[in-house]
Amino acid sequence: MEHIIEENKERFPQPYRDMANFALQTFLSGSINNSRERVRRNYNTAIPQYYRGRIQLLLPLCISNPHAADLALVVENHDSFYRAATCLTLDMAYNNARQLARPDRDWLQP
Repeated sequence: MEHIIEENKERFPQPYRDMANFALQTFLSGSINNSRERVRRNYNTAIPQYYRGRIQLLLPLCISNPHAADLALVVENHDSFYRAATCLTLDMAYNNARQLARPDRDWLQP
């Protein structure tokens, strides 16, 4: 969580860039929990990307509006658990996405 905030704060939407890290961490935690539930309801929400020889998943992070993604969370599989690696802007996520199935039209659009 610290890496996502400290090293990628410029990727967050404007009102969140100026927040203290502990406050932004609260918003981010809630957004991650919502994203996890969203993927449980519809697996097509998780969009694969290929990075350094591994498949990662892109999940929508809806921070300011629960119906519109602000960022994409990059999640890696570590055999028995998934770990959030970083966050990407939506443009970066769209460029990296490997669309194997029809994407969830709610969040990753050209």
